Amino acid sequence: MEDSDIETKPTVRTLQWIRNIPSLYDILITTKTEWPSLTCQFVPGASYDNGDLKCSILSGTQTSGQEPNVLYLTSYNCQKTVETKAERNTTTSPSKPTTDPRITVTSSLTFDGDVNKILFHPKIPSTVSILSSSGVVNMMDYTPNFRPPSLTRTFHGLDGEGFGLSWNKVITNRICAASVTGMVCVWSQDQQNDEPLQSFSSKIPTSCCEWNPEHGNIIACGMDGGVCHLNDLLTSCKTPAITIALQQQSDINSISFNQHPSMSHLLLIGAENGSISLWDTRNTQRALHNFPYHTERITDLSWAPYLPPSLVSSSHAHEGSSIFVSASADCNISLWDCELIGQDSSADSPPKMKPPEQIFVHYGHLAPVNTVGWWPVPFPKKQTDSAPETEPSPYPYIFVSTDSENGCHIWNVKQGTPPFFESQHGGRFIDINEKLGDG
Repeated sequence: MEDSDIETKPTVRTLQWIRNIPSLYDILITTKTEWPSLTCQFVPGASYDNGDLKCSILSGTQTSGQEPNVLYLTSYNCQKTVETKAERNTTTSPSKPTTDPRITVTSSLTFDGDVNKILFHPKIPSTVSILSSSGVVNMMDYTPNFRPPSLTRTFHGLDGEGFGLSWNKVITNRICAASVTGMVCVWSQDQQNDEPLQSFSSKIPTSCCEWNPEHGNIIACGMDGGVCHLNDLLTSCKTPAITIALQQQSDINSISFNQHPSMSHLLLIGAENGSISLWDTRNTQRALHNFPYHTERITDLSWAPYLPPSLVSSSHAHEGSSIFVSASADCNISLWDCELIGQDSSADSPPKMKPPEQIFVHYGHLAPVNTVGWWPVPFPKKQTDSAPETEPSPYPYIFVSTDSENGCHIWNVKQGTPPFFESQHGGRFIDINEKLGDG
């Protein structure tokens, strides 16, 4: 893995974004890989000391049979720096917006098939599941050194290529996967064989699946035609307990349950037409809210896995259970805060204003975004006499994202009021072309 200029011609908006990088981010690292990656995750655990952040990324390749696929463990040494104005004026691509980080491929492992999904266990960070393009779910025990890298076991039974993969947070030894044939399989780490404990099929292509974080027998499945089924494994799992139908019947690409214990009935749905909708699974007659912004298909969508402080204002009393991130083939990644829905949405608002609940947009990718991942747990903070251990971390909004042109970004939104927020606009998101200057 190495730094490389992004050759795709940047748009005017991207050039504006480049000039304002120091105002938007504390950390931004952009790299290019030899092959694109459909999936990547931060490795649990990191060190942060005196402005330096050290982290590792587990990713996999998508070679489509042209070369053997590989799992990579890559270490990053990220330094909190802001480039000078002269450096910004000579920047022609977002490949080197800050100082060059130390990037090291720590380990690699040849993998059978494209790596479609990587997922660390949410409660057992040493356990990793990897879904291949052949529909096989591979298990791997992760150690900090990743040496020697090896797969510990495989689960079979999924018919066709799979993209949906989810760990059960209640029954922690359970995992499920979904395939393009509509089949969903459930396995247990404790089982002796590699065949599914349970399986069912809607016969409708299923791109995503997710366990409910509070009800360990409920699986949500997002399917083509704008249909989302909630299946209860305690009853007849072959017949959905709840059905959600999108009005425009656009294929569902991504779903996400809210991770807060009292909010687990809230489900986000991202579709092929770029729409994002919020649903209450207790009453599915209509969506609670729609989030208009993306112009191409939604490729990834997830609620914050922890409760970060407010990005809008340090005085804003808010829980991170209201925040989610969305990625799209329109090359943009957007951050949203549901607590801001409806604020200052008067009829006389300027038509170009973004929705008040949209709190940040990452414009750095120049190709369709494949995935975006949160840091999985709050950042560890070095304990000092002046900074007790319970003090909120200054780095809660850090992400890793990849695109179809081999780009990989690690970025951290600058804490405090973003530069495109002004009090006279009531905390509204101001279009980057309208508000940000030329540096």
